[in-house]
Amino acid sequence: MTVSDLLWISEARMLSICGLPRSTFQGWNRAGLGLVDAGGAYGLREVVAISLLVAARDHMGAEELVAAWGAFDRSGKADELVGAVRTAEKGDRFDLVIAPTSGAMLIVRDDEELVRAVRDPDVPTIFAVIDVSGRLRAVRDTFGRYQKESKRPQRRRPGRPKAEVTQLHSVDSGV
Repeated sequence: MTVSDLLWISEARMLSICGLPRSTFQGWNRAGLGLVDAGGAYGLREVVAISLLVAARDHMGAEELVAAWGAFDRSGKADELVGAVRTAEKGDRFDLVIAPTSGAMLIVRDDEELVRAVRDPDVPTIFAVIDVSGRLRAVRDTFGRYQKESKRPQRRRPGRPKAEVTQLHSVDSGV
């Protein structure tokens, strides 16, 4: 078990930090995102992922977001990004490049990478480029303030019980 396995925040805190409604997070996971933790505990990697998806959601639907994140994660770029975010300083650059129609997502760190990412004369594509530098540093810093350094829970604590259905009876007022 590594130190990063011991650092986590609750799902409610993660959603608050990222500015994402729980219903949207649940919808993304029903669409196949696969970031739900059985114990409701999330590390910096998951918080960074959700932050990127929140930044991209104005340009992509749930299906495109799921496809883009899956490809980005499988490429190994997600782990590289989290490592870079851990040590990022003011002035470090993180531009999120998304191609909404193809479900592609990429992080570039300088102008040369940006030009390579958006220039493909054979396949003209519309891209959105979003500067997420400040967002990622803020998420990292907030995560650091609230992180719990303990073994992650394996199960969620029971929440508020569901409301029971009650039969209502009409009371005749006698008028």
